[in-house]
Amino acid sequence: MTVADNYDIEKQETNGTTKIFSFNFYTASKDFVKVILEVDGEQSVVPTTDYTIKLNTVGGNVTFTRAPASGGYIIIVRETPHEQETSFATSSGFPAKTVEGRFDKLTAMIQEMQDTDNRTPSFPVGTDLNVTLPLPEAGKALVWNEDEDNLENSETTFDEIVSDAISAKNDAVAAKEAAETAQGKAEDAQRDAESAQAAAGES
Repeated sequence: MTVADNYDIEKQETNGTTKIFSFNFYTASKDFVKVILEVDGEQSVVPTTDYTIKLNTVGGNVTFTRAPASGGYIIIVRETPHEQETSFATSSGFPAKTVEGRFDKLTAMIQEMQDTDNRTPSFPVGTDLNVTLPLPEAGKALVWNEDEDNLENSETTFDEIVSDAISAKNDAVAAKEAAETAQGKAEDAQRDAESAQAAAGES
């Protein structure tokens, strides 16, 4: 069969009632379909014992034995094994159906790789950068180096940066309050001086 360029991962909300979730992409086997549950941004693979899969000509349905609780998402993806297990014999006639099946599988793998590439950070076309991530350091942030051609860990941790920012803010607030207090005292002193001067003029 032909394989359309329609590999779109299905992500559908759960409501505590719906048991059947459909998908519209081609797959050569239901064994290549993986179901993921996402709750509060955390994803976990759903055990195959919790659902059954029925394939249509294109796409199919995932039917849960129990409706997933509301407030989450069901994500249906395809993971085609990266293998070629068919042996072709010489001069045995052209096995059109088998060959087409192998091309379909290759197309499926390419689509999955394209999906991964689409979700991968990248630089604009024409950018000449060879970036290597540094080894992880707890609490450190990734920053560009002075030459702007690679990434490195920050000198201080994120918590230290936040702590310094909070301290600077608190110092600024305290300085503002001190300045306002000093201004108030100066205004009081000025009023006292004007009152004394007025009293002296009356005497």
